[in-house]
Amino acid sequence: MRLPTAPAALALLLLIWLPHATAMAWDGSRGLIYLSRGAYPAAMGWYKSEAMRVPDHAGPLGGLALAKCRVGRVTEARDHLADAAEIDAAEPMVQTAEACLALADGDPDRAFELHQAAADGASFPYHRRELAWFLIHQGRFSEAREV
Repeated sequence: MRLPTAPAALALLLLIWLPHATAMAWDGSRGLIYLSRGAYPAAMGWYKSEAMRVPDHAGPLGGLALAKCRVGRVTEARDHLADAAEIDAAEPMVQTAEACLALADGDPDRAFELHQAAADGASFPYHRRELAWFLIHQGRFSEAREV
């Protein structure tokens, strides 16, 4: 029996390790594009499949909660948000979804705090833009300009 060469052994290790590594890294940019365009059904479908693919990441569940909140399905959004918050309540997508629900509950001060936290903790500019839109809709134009 012949032993594999070093490159062959490395290739075999990559085949084993790479799917695990890519499952650990999650990039929610596609969902953010759907949300930015107002394509909420597409966002729901994508986030739902991502939540199944990476169940240990709060981002997909937060995105699903946000998309459902945006179309008025707040009860379902709360369920997804509760599951996401158990994983990571500080995830910017979870905070943005929670801000949507806070606003739906009539609590703009809490919504502002959550939008601010999401914008401060996010690597994507989406959450900063959401903060700016929130401020504009609240009539706080000078603050929105600063964001």
